[in-house]
Amino acid sequence: MRRPVTRVACAWCGLERNRVVQSGMPIWWCSDACKQASRRGSAASVSSASEGGQRAELGRDRRRRERLERLHAIFDRITPMTPLSYVDARLLMAELSGDKLWFLHPKTAYRAASRRWHPDVGGDAKVFRLLRAVTDTVERGAR
Repeated sequence: MRRPVTRVACAWCGLERNRVVQSGMPIWWCSDACKQASRRGSAASVSSASEGGQRAELGRDRRRRERLERLHAIFDRITPMTPLSYVDARLLMAELSGDKLWFLHPKTAYRAASRRWHPDVGGDAKVFRLLRAVTDTVERGAR
């Protein structure tokens, strides 16, 4: 006897997959990174039950997309002929790490930023490469 199969989507990223139907089927995540991200954002999902919460969530998504587009554009402008300036690298390091006093502990700031932007934990690969370029520029220092 064949068991019925249904199409389920990851609760965080929306990746779809076929699964066998079970009674009281729990929420499904495609990876541990999605599961952790959904738990970090659980307060937002509780407030999103109302219409105002949904609008706020859409605004956050839009701002995140715009920020990613801006960071991607910065990364695309970096070439051997037009390297990243030291001043811009310092500003970007503060933004990517989320710590305005990152220069007191640069390694700690880099680790915090890499935990936030690494592709394996739900970050963006291009922004992570930008973080690496920023770190290299900061380590070299002002010229």
